[in-house]
Amino acid sequence: MTHDDFDRFTSALDAVMGLYAQQKPLTPAARGLWFKALERFELPLVERALAAHVSDPAVGQHPPKPADVIRVLEGTNSDAADAAWSKVHNAVKRCGQYRPIVFDDWLIHATVEAMGGWMRIAEAESDEMTWIGKEFVTAYDRLRRSPPAAYSAVVNGQMDAIGLAFVGDRAACERVRSSGGAAGSVVRITDCSRIGDAMPALERRA
Repeated sequence: MTHDDFDRFTSALDAVMGLYAQQKPLTPAARGLWFKALERFELPLVERALAAHVSDPAVGQHPPKPADVIRVLEGTNSDAADAAWSKVHNAVKRCGQYRPIVFDDWLIHATVEAMGGWMRIAEAESDEMTWIGKEFVTAYDRLRRSPPAAYSAVVNGQMDAIGLAFVGDRAACERVRSSGGAAGSVVRITDCSRIGDAMPALERRA
C-alpha cells in the first residue's frame, strides 16, 4: 500500500471493527500502527484478508489484530519461508547462475545476501540443495523477525549483460527493485512477470 491508500484502508478497517460491539473506535495512532504493519501488502489483498478474518468461524468472533491479517496473507512463518525457497529453487533451475534476478519478495534478496550471495546457491550441487534449502528457510525466518536496514535491488548473476529476469508478481518485483540499494548495472530486456515467460524473450534478445 501507499499513503494514497490510507483513507480507503482505514475506512475498511473501521468498518470491520464496527462489527464488534465491545471494540472501541480506533485512535489515529492505532490506525497508523495498523497501516505501518500492513503497508507492504496490496490494498485489495488486505481488504480480502480482513473479510476472511471476519468470516472465519474459528477466530472471527474476536476483533482482528495486524498479526491475524498477516497470517491470512502469508500463512505461518514456516509457510512463508518454504514458499520463498520454492521461488529461489525454481529460479536456480530456470535462470541458472548467470542471470540477474528480481524477486517479488525483498526478503528473498536479503536472505540470499545473508547466505553469501546468489552464486553460492546457484552453483551448489544437486545433493547439497536440501541443506541449502534448510539454511535458507532458517535465515529467512530470522530476517523476518529482525529485518535488515537495506537490501540489494537485484540478485546478481555473473553476467549482467544477459538481462534481467523477474520472478513472481511483476508490480511487486518493480517495487522491490525501486526500493532496493544499488546492485550493479542491469539491463532490463523483458517485461515478462514469470520466469517461464521471460526465458524465451531473454534468449531471443541475448
